[in-house]
Amino acid sequence: MLFDYTTIEEIERGPREFIDFLRLSQEHWNNRFESLDGFGTILKDRWIFRGNSDANWRLIPSAWRNNKIIESQIQNKKNRLLNSGRSLDEIPTYEDLYEEAEIDILERFRNNLHDFGYPVQWSLEKNRYNSQKDKFDELLDVACTAQHHGIPTRLLDWTVNPLTAAYFACDPNVRSKYAEKVCVWALNIGSQMFKDNYGDIKIHEQPRNRNDYLRAQQALFTECADGIKIHKNTGKWSSIDEKVKKYMEENTKRPKEQRILIKIVLDKKDADEVVDILRKEGISKSSIMPSLDNLAFDTLNNWLMDESF
Repeated sequence: MLFDYTTIEEIERGPREFIDFLRLSQEHWNNRFESLDGFGTILKDRWIFRGNSDANWRLIPSAWRNNKIIESQIQNKKNRLLNSGRSLDEIPTYEDLYEEAEIDILERFRNNLHDFGYPVQWSLEKNRYNSQKDKFDELLDVACTAQHHGIPTRLLDWTVNPLTAAYFACDPNVRSKYAEKVCVWALNIGSQMFKDNYGDIKIHEQPRNRNDYLRAQQALFTECADGIKIHKNTGKWSSIDEKVKKYMEENTKRPKEQRILIKIVLDKKDADEVVDILRKEGISKSSIMPSLDNLAFDTLNNWLMDESF
């Protein structure tokens, strides 16, 4: 067996092996297995990828990582309610305040998108002046855009292009100074786990023509839909890696040869060389985050690296 959940593929021979391992043409991304449904169904691997600039980070969205902005807003709302004369028993739970804060920032972002002329999907039943709060699924289109522009959401962003994930893992502009290793996570959403709908993990694929970043990054998103419920019961946010581990412990009859989650790790000292290799293959900040600012950034950076001047 080459991989299972607990295996970390350490690429210590250099960054080129790291990139070569990730290429979609490799056989380990293109397997088929017989399903356990008894009808001869064939499961085809369907991998999505995520780059982390610190290999120690769990697969948990930004809004659930002790996000200081959200936490401060929740505390401010709680203090205002207490100062208004409400008792602690009358204060909404942390999870209720979290959901209210999450919806509020998404609604504000949606309204600003509209005011500045950006395309935005509106709920058919409600409009921006309706006092009733929209639910997260009605703001999903906005949340997918917000996630790519720095607003914390419950979504975790992935790509179908592993080399794009490699760039995000190695990008010097966001690299953690405390990390010793970076990594690319690979999640098999074609696996038996996802066929069984285990763990209430939703896959969201928004039309990529609505947003340049979604298109350029070939992006899609995961959502642990039971995350708030689990937090209410345990006080902890759930992560995809924990769900996969639990699934593998509870489902010993799964197709054992089929991989569900792989973590490919690289020493941080090799990250700059990976970025340079990807740059030469046309993958850079401006190609996956297209804007004139990023194009200018890459132009200056490439000019400084060009020895022909």
